[in-house]
This record gives sequence, structure tokens and C-alpha cells, in this order.
Amino acid sequence: MNRVVVSFVTLCTLSAFLAVVWISAPANAQDRSEERIATLETQVSRLQDTADGHGRAIERLEDQVGELRAPENGARSSHARSDQPTPTLAARVDAPTPAAPGLASTRDNPVPLGQAAQVGDWTVTVLDTVPNGTDAVLTENDLNDPPREGRQFFLITLSATYKGTESATILGGLTFEAVGASSVSYTTYDPSCGVIPNDLATVNEIFPGGTLEGTVCFQVTAEDADSLVMYVEPSFSLEEQRVWFAVRPA
Repeated sequence: MNRVVVSFVTLCTLSAFLAVVWISAPANAQDRSEERIATLETQVSRLQDTADGHGRAIERLEDQVGELRAPENGARSSHARSDQPTPTLAARVDAPTPAAPGLASTRDNPVPLGQAAQVGDWTVTVLDTVPNGTDAVLTENDLNDPPREGRQFFLITLSATYKGTESATILGGLTFEAVGASSVSYTTYDPSCGVIPNDLATVNEIFPGGTLEGTVCFQVTAEDADSLVMYVEPSFSLEEQRVWFAVRPA
């Protein structure tokens, strides 16, 4: 729910900024302002799609909660009409289940480069990394801002295959974060890298078996770049499903 609020607030902020840029831009800078507005409008559209995807995810989780509660309520009603003991919900869900690939990963023992791991309804593989991709990002779009002082753009190319039963989007299905020696996490959107090459943050709908390959970017300090580890998890989940991925060769 917090991510939905953040997306909504960011969306409103960018919309207000668009209005200010349009009104205050001098005539001799109008062309550049229009290019900047087009870039920002694209980011606004992506944030809106993210918010929509999160809303759908919340609805699915609410349905799952209702399904889990229904047997419990039914068991209580049946027990009121019979002297026979009725198994509780906890007794049913405690049955052993196969371990999902990737859950054994840790920050100190992440999934190696090139190895696939299951993250919720997705299979994720880190294919390649560019620890200092600043030049590549700045070349991708003339309107991209350079990283903050003392930081660099860390590019991670990965593939994601959807294993669910319906359809989903990367933006609504997965979150990507990273952490290094400073032990302060990084997100892909705050601060943003701007327009990056082959951006994975697509709004394309993916159906079961579909695979997307693309890049995510973190703006990290030079000190954290050498120790960076990425962790991926479903955007919304009732269980802990965080999976750690190495972004450096072993």
C-alpha cells in the first residue's frame, strides 16, 4: 500500500512540475522545454501504469485473503452444529510444501550471475551488469541529468519469465532494490537514472510463459558499487519472498 501512495504522490508532483515548466519556459528555450515535457510525460505515464498495476495486485490479494478466511468461517459454523472436532485453518496450511527456488538466497550468499531463481510468479535471471554505466545513460538521452556528486549509474540486465496463471506486467509484479556496504538500500526510482537503454520497466502485458529481457538502473555511490547486491520481490505478497542476486562475478 505504501508503494501505491508513493506512486500517486510522485505522479501528482510530476504533473504539477509539467505545468510550471510550460508556463515559465522562455521563448528561446521552448524547443528544449517541449522535449523535456515529453520525457516527463512518459515518466508520468509509467507511474500511472505502476499505480494501476498495484491497484490490481491489491484486489487479487484481497480475494486471496477472502478465500483463506472462507474455510475458517465455514469450519466454525459446522463445528457449532456438530459435536465432532473440526480442523482449524492453521492445521491445514501447516502441511509441508515444496521449497521454492531462490528462497534460500541471502545477502551474503546471493543467486550467482546467470542462474535463474523463482520470485513469486516470476523466474528471474541476472544476465549482465555494468557497474559504471554513466556514459551509456547520458548518451541514451540528451535530457538525462548526470548522477549526483559521488555517485554512478549501475546498470543490470536481466530476464524475467512469467509463470502465473493469468497475466501481469513487470511494473506491477516485481520490485527491484539494491544495497552495498553502506547498508542503505537503493531503489530504481529515487533517485531515478532517467531514460536508460533497453529499460525493463515496461507496461507490456505478459501472459504465462512470456519472457522479457531488459535493464534496471540504480544510482549508487562509488563505495557501494564494489559490494552491491540486488534483491527482488513481488510487489505485493502475504509471505516473505525476497530473493538476493549477485551483480558481480563470484
